[in-house]
Amino acid sequence: MSTRSFRLATLDDLEVVASINRQAYEPAYLPIIGAAPRPATEDYTPWIRDGLVWICHLGDTAVGVLVLEKHVEYWMIWSIAVSPDHQGKRFGQALIEHAKRTASDSQIGCLRLHTNSKMTNNILLYEKLGFYQMASIPHPTREGHELVYMQFDL
Repeated sequence: MSTRSFRLATLDDLEVVASINRQAYEPAYLPIIGAAPRPATEDYTPWIRDGLVWICHLGDTAVGVLVLEKHVEYWMIWSIAVSPDHQGKRFGQALIEHAKRTASDSQIGCLRLHTNSKMTNNILLYEKLGFYQMASIPHPTREGHELVYMQFDL
């Protein structure tokens, strides 16, 4: 049985990080919001250079990506993506648990994220994992859409 592990991404992982995000976000978001969100098209070079990108492996295979940004009073999950071949196998939950451990180890008391209000499955999953809704604001670039901000208190 293969072992699940996490490590910081390097610039050698740039294409893998971009590919997992693209494959995870485009099919999920296009039918619901009619567009690919920023994580599907982002240049992850600066994120990787700043040590903000984690890769989840199953054995030697990269199966998920977490972009985790540290702020003074909280950590922000900027992006979480799981390869379509590995979705539904709790890798997303494992990435969130990794983010929770990272935040807890740093003595910062909370973890935040946001998602499009039309992504109701995301909201339900995050609530199941202990996040609660803090605010909902108009999306800055998509008229008629809202961003739901959520928080997990450690």
